Amino acid sequence: MNSCSEHGICVELVNHAKCACDEGWRGATCSLNISQIFDIVNNPNITGATLGGDYEAIDEAIKEAKKVVAAFGLVQVGLGVLTATALLSSIVMASLTSGSDDSDFDPQALFQSHRLRAVVLAAGGSFYARNPYRYNLDIYYGCRFYHWLINTAFSIGQCLLMAEAANVEKMFGSIQFNKWKRGQRSDEAALTYLIRLPPCYIAPFAFVTASIVTNWNCICRPSSCIGSFSDDTFPLQLALVALNGGLMLGSIALCESAYLTKKNCAEAEIRRCEYFLLNWPYDLCKMLSVEKNLPFVLIGSILHFGCWISVALATDKQDTPLAVVAMIFLLLYSAFIIAQLIATRPELFKYVTIFSMILLPKWMSPEFEFFDTLTRNEVLAKWKPKRYLKEKEEEQRAKENEDKQAAIKIQRDNEKLLQKYPNLPPLLLFNIPDKGPPQTFPSPFPLLPTEDGYIPEWNRMMMQRNWTENYMGYRRTGMNVDESIRATKSAFVDADDYIGNLTLGGLLTWNDWENRMRTTDIFSEDRLQKHKINNPFLSEPEPSSSTLVDTEVSALRVCIGETVHEQILKAPPIKLNMQVRKMTEKWEETLKERNAPFDALYWDDPIVIHLTESCDKEMVGAILNVQEAEIERPKYAQSKRPISLNPRKRPLDDFWLDPDMPGFVGPHDLSAFDNPVLDSNVRTRRFFNKILERQWKNAIDDDLEFQLALLHLRSKGYSLMNFFA
Repeated sequence: MNSCSEHGICVELVNHAKCACDEGWRGATCSLNISQIFDIVNNPNITGATLGGDYEAIDEAIKEAKKVVAAFGLVQVGLGVLTATALLSSIVMASLTSGSDDSDFDPQALFQSHRLRAVVLAAGGSFYARNPYRYNLDIYYGCRFYHWLINTAFSIGQCLLMAEAANVEKMFGSIQFNKWKRGQRSDEAALTYLIRLPPCYIAPFAFVTASIVTNWNCICRPSSCIGSFSDDTFPLQLALVALNGGLMLGSIALCESAYLTKKNCAEAEIRRCEYFLLNWPYDLCKMLSVEKNLPFVLIGSILHFGCWISVALATDKQDTPLAVVAMIFLLLYSAFIIAQLIATRPELFKYVTIFSMILLPKWMSPEFEFFDTLTRNEVLAKWKPKRYLKEKEEEQRAKENEDKQAAIKIQRDNEKLLQKYPNLPPLLLFNIPDKGPPQTFPSPFPLLPTEDGYIPEWNRMMMQRNWTENYMGYRRTGMNVDESIRATKSAFVDADDYIGNLTLGGLLTWNDWENRMRTTDIFSEDRLQKHKINNPFLSEPEPSSSTLVDTEVSALRVCIGETVHEQILKAPPIKLNMQVRKMTEKWEETLKERNAPFDALYWDDPIVIHLTESCDKEMVGAILNVQEAEIERPKYAQSKRPISLNPRKRPLDDFWLDPDMPGFVGPHDLSAFDNPVLDSNVRTRRFFNKILERQWKNAIDDDLEFQLALLHLRSKGYSLMNFFA
């Protein structure tokens, strides 16, 4: 029996039948008019009796109307939260950038700000115009206008996310170093990134407008102003899904490219860091704010697309599960907007870092706050001085406890030795270090962060850098050391004193810098002018000179009995402190292996000879683990003298005589350098780079083809004379 109303058709399925309702009607028997849904739910006294007709069917329709309105309300809550969040974030971004000049403007912030405005329009329009009967919109023209506005705004936001991804990808690829797209060459055009902004508006506007014009009669339905997925409107929705989905996939692809570049191309990361260190050495936020956007752009593209498609489906299907999914996407996108705003704006992330330093334990908290350039101790001294002093006391007690435990261990070891060797002389016992009076060393800056006049470490470095650059400018003009120091003092210190800003910390910083300059500046005026020495006191990285041509080679190797070609990549040059730390770890392992023979004692060492004269030889050898001093030479050797195993009996090789070696103590010959290097960091980088160059040369020389070619030339007797004959 057909129980459907006149607004539906009974459709028989395998084991049951259901009503296929006409457009604008809902319910099990198609007796609920969508235009009356909100009137029915808002009227608490309405029942099947008040509407007339089939009471049971109408009561069922009323229950379904309440479910539809409840699902509608869930999505409305999510849209309201997203609209408010995007609007508030846009206002905060505008207030943060209103007082900055053009040099502080970042295209990433520009794209993000425009995207937030598009999200406000998209979410606000969806909140107002999802159902035309909610606020009595005109179904014909008003609904089409909001359909165009909402879908255009969502598409613009998706396109701006792709522009953000492109900016990050260029940043990680060292194609675009900073906000103005000025690379390492100063002749590149500035502000060219603005070309990417208009297409993000023009392309979605034109695409959505063309889709509406070509599908004018099948755009909206009475239940939805933002699109329907029915048979006649599906081509339009499919075109919009292709547009937004393609932009989302493009953003993901660009983020993947940036991630792979960061992971596999160390040279690009070094060039990027080098550029910012040379141009903004004390403003690290310029690079970090763009680098942090990589995960946010990836997640934001997915959430933005998910919000658009889930809201459209929830509005069209009016289904509670879809409404829940849409609300989850909208709330996640709201949280994402807040997290991205805080993480990518240094002015806001500063407080997150400070709270982390205060609330988290020392091993979990950040070590540096980049906006005000403060260390963790300086932040604690400023915000939590009691905790800072408490941690210093705990560190002092831990050090004293460590020394005490070490003394107890030495005492126990001596007791074990005396039990084993009762007649052991005191000379062979371990010495317990005497504590003695506390040793004090002069500090270049004796003030603590909690004391008045303290200047943060980063600010002291910036002040001394400026003084050094000004000082070398005077030195290059022909002034001697005293004259240059007096000129620098009159330009900086005296000027500060005149206006009453000079503090005790400033005087201490100046005193440390002046003493260092007088000690290290050993260059005559003729030498400075002859060799055009720029500044030997600053450890700036050297410009990159290598290209892809000389950083990659294909070598032939033997692998499991077969010869295979292997791509060998040249290690990037050592320029950054993070590279120095990694190389230092490897260097310490090598140094430990090289020092192992020197750490041992041999029978021909003077101290061992002296001890064996007064003690039993076997006891001395067992306690000190004395090694053999020499071995016999082979019988076919010309010299019959034994080979010495004691490295102290042989001359030092070149390994120990490199003046650039970390920790080297000895003379530094500066005569061979046109630009002398006094900074130990520069010498350390130069030392590690020489090691890398040597390893690169050995990797090329170990090529099997190279070795076979040499063997062939030698076997044929070829020499230079054969080629010139």
